[in-house]
Amino acid sequence: MKDYLESKKRASIYLLSFIFITIGTVSAQSDHVSFDSLFPKTWYTKATESCSQVWGALEDLACCSSKISQTEKSIIVDAAIGRLVFAQFCLDLLLDAKEQIVSGDDMMYLARVVAVVEERYMKVVDSLETDRAYCLRRVIDELKKKIQGSL
Repeated sequence: MKDYLESKKRASIYLLSFIFITIGTVSAQSDHVSFDSLFPKTWYTKATESCSQVWGALEDLACCSSKISQTEKSIIVDAAIGRLVFAQFCLDLLLDAKEQIVSGDDMMYLARVVAVVEERYMKVVDSLETDRAYCLRRVIDELKKKIQGSL
C-alpha cells in the first residue's frame, strides 16, 4: 500500500512537471507569434500609413497653429519630413520588389493621400520656417513624382 501511494505521488509530480514544462514552452513560442508576424505589412501599407501620419500631423498643425510654439512646429515638420522620406523609401522598395504587386487602385489611393498631405501643407506653409517649409515641399513633390511614375 505504501509503495502504491509513493508511486502515485511520483506520477502526480511527473504529470505536473510535464504540464508546467509544456505550458512554459507554448507560452515562450507564442511570444513570437503576433498579427504582424502572421500578416506582415507590405511596403505599400507602410508607405500609406506613413503618409497618413503626416496628414494627421499637418491637420493638427493647421487647426492649432497659434497655440504651438515655433520649436514645436519645427519638431512636427521634421517628423513629417522623416515620415515622407520613409514613405519614399518604402515606395522605392515596392516598385523594385517583384513579389509585391499593387493594384492601380491602391496607387491611386496613395496618390490621393499625398494630395491631401499637400493640401494640408498649403494651409500651414506660411507659419513654418522657410527652410523647413521648402524641404517639406520638395519631399512631397518627389513622392508625387514617384507615385505618378508608377501609375
